[in-house]
Amino acid sequence: MKGIDKKLIIFTTKKRFNDRNVDDMQSGDIDVNTLKTHYHLGQVSTFIDWTTFGPSYKHPFTSSIPPVSRERAIAMLYDELRSQSYVFSFRGPYQGLIIDLFNHMQRNNGRDYQHPTMNNEQCL
Repeated sequence: MKGIDKKLIIFTTKKRFNDRNVDDMQSGDIDVNTLKTHYHLGQVSTFIDWTTFGPSYKHPFTSSIPPVSRERAIAMLYDELRSQSYVFSFRGPYQGLIIDLFNHMQRNNGRDYQHPTMNNEQCL
């Protein structure tokens, strides 16, 4: 299997570059109902419900499991995101880059992401 050899645009804003105040660069600006109904993000994890912090599946055996803290739920969701994304960067020049990006997203509170691999003409 070959690595990704074509450019992949993950997100593009129509606003001025690095403007942190525009509406499409804010977090928490979409309510839970819109995320579930319009964007179909009802179940995003096999382990935890992102809205209740309890088990993702409703079943008699899981009903006695208490919800976890918000911080623990976030950590669990990022752990699952990292493990599921591994298949996209396990080989090639961008090996591990997506994991590094998710680590940055989880721990750096909105600071710019920079990586030497992305500072070349092949990755725009």
